[in-house]
Amino acid sequence: MNFWIKKERNEELFFRFDGEDVRAIFTPRYRPVDDFEVLEKLDSLGYGQTPVQCHLDDLFMLVSILDGNQSFSINGDRFTPGISVSNSEVALLPSL
Repeated sequence: MNFWIKKERNEELFFRFDGEDVRAIFTPRYRPVDDFEVLEKLDSLGYGQTPVQCHLDDLFMLVSILDGNQSFSINGDRFTPGISVSNSEVALLPSL
């Protein structure tokens, strides 16, 4: 990690810790996004009337949008593809 920090040479890195462990390192490009902004964007893309599976609390949001038109079966098990969008208000998700 020290090698990467020296190579990055960015004094604006943002570190998140879990106790004494580094949990995430963000560059200045990192911008927090509120859950409501994510949901508004999904609505503007036409998902507003689409059935979803959702988990939402004050720490974490997970929205799964299924595409029932693309369902298929393999060996008797039914699969329904779609997309999942997750966001953490307190940065619980690992950074990519």
